[in-house]
Amino acid sequence: MILIRTNLNKSIGLGHYYRMLRLAKELVLLNKKVLFVIDKPNKEFESTQYHHEYLYNSSSYKNDKDDSNKVKNIIKKFKINTVIVDDYRLTNRWEKNIKSKKIKLVVVDDLIFKKHICDYYINYKLLSDEQKNQIKKRLNKNTKLLLGPKYSILNKNLRPLKKFKTLNITFYAGGGGDPGIFLNIIEKLCKLKKIKINLIVSLNKSKIENFKNLKKKFKNFNIFFKDKYDKIISQTQIYIGCQGNAIYDNSKNKIVSIFYSNSSNQYNEYQKLNLLGHHFLINKKDFKNSINLVKLINKIAKNFRVIKSEIFSSNKKIDNFGSKRIAQNISNIKEVKYKDKKINFDKKFSINKVKISDMNDFLQSRNQKINTKRMINRKKINVVDHYNWWLSEEFGSRDTYKVKSGNKTILYIWHKNIFINKKNYYVGGWFISDKTCKISDVYAALKWQLKTTYSKNKKWIAVINFNNKVVLKLNKVLGFSKKFNLSSDYLNSRLFFKVSPKKFSYQIYSN
Repeated sequence: MILIRTNLNKSIGLGHYYRMLRLAKELVLLNKKVLFVIDKPNKEFESTQYHHEYLYNSSSYKNDKDDSNKVKNIIKKFKINTVIVDDYRLTNRWEKNIKSKKIKLVVVDDLIFKKHICDYYINYKLLSDEQKNQIKKRLNKNTKLLLGPKYSILNKNLRPLKKFKTLNITFYAGGGGDPGIFLNIIEKLCKLKKIKINLIVSLNKSKIENFKNLKKKFKNFNIFFKDKYDKIISQTQIYIGCQGNAIYDNSKNKIVSIFYSNSSNQYNEYQKLNLLGHHFLINKKDFKNSINLVKLINKIAKNFRVIKSEIFSSNKKIDNFGSKRIAQNISNIKEVKYKDKKINFDKKFSINKVKISDMNDFLQSRNQKINTKRMINRKKINVVDHYNWWLSEEFGSRDTYKVKSGNKTILYIWHKNIFINKKNYYVGGWFISDKTCKISDVYAALKWQLKTTYSKNKKWIAVINFNNKVVLKLNKVLGFSKKFNLSSDYLNSRLFFKVSPKKFSYQIYSN
């Protein structure tokens, strides 16, 4: 018999408990009996499919030793041979007290820097080689590692609609998250046409009366509770909510998502989330600026089909067999094969137009101090402002490129055509993305850019900070000049850039 030690409450939410329910289902299919051990009864969300034992009916969790001793009593009572633990509170001291020659111990974790004593370690985040090594250092040598999205424990009850008449936007703060942060956003969205707005409420029912009043006022807004989660998410086209298991479910089901993190363990680096098809990654504090966020949601809604097609075009990291693979490993059965899309490492220097998958790296690169210190606007750009700009006509009027060396983006360049006083000009810019970028790489990219934009009727105009000696020399080598043959070109440059000629060098380039 298999014992699963996990928990659910307002503080930690429902994520741990629900993913263990999904794993339990796979274990039952392999003829295993499963027993759940949680702190206290929770009749609202507790599954009736499995027997539950409760450790703290009249008290509360104290420490590892007390908890593990209570669990050991249950192990003896039910003749348990395998224990699966999914609970952040429990440490390697708890594991040491549970693990024995007779007890196989399985740990499910989302963290990296936590020590464990176990037979199996499961972490289905996208992990770098360095992160995998950090995990290995904190495990005993004989531990079998089940790492990466191939072991994602997904919600198989989700059945996304292939066709829809009205766009469904769903808000969910997670099992223990505060739905109240959505109130101002939802109120503004309700005024928009051709969309339906759903709010899923779970353990935390903050501002529920406010939401009920909103529902009376707007026909396109509905409130649902956790029991309707699968049905509503299956109908959802745009999801706004916290990170957690939804990262993997929404990736598999290709649901366009705006994610924020509820806790430190939910933090995922943007590069990893981008690989799973998630590119709109905001901070919890961004909900305070409801106007800006509504603007972003509206832009995603208007460009929904194009955005969805682009962000999920090459997303093949997750399949439906993660929990089955875990169950097979625990049961010493050969696991289902996993088809992973391998990355081809191209050593050549390449220049290609940016895609939405470059959106976050573009912002991170632009906001680096090494880049901002030489810009006209030196302020860091807010993430929601950036997303709104990326989806705007202003960004669409530019030609923006990423420059790659091998598989690494090292530089971004851009240019656009402007029209001032009946004259056409090109303006552009660039900034580095990676410290390995050399001045020779910048020169090669800008030389390509000038060749690509060749026109007898258009000139390039530019401004460079006098303190930026390297770029002043670079532009001179490229053929830019401080001498304007026509005064009208200089006046038009001043009109466009609007910066002091005492601090910036005004320059022109004629093809």
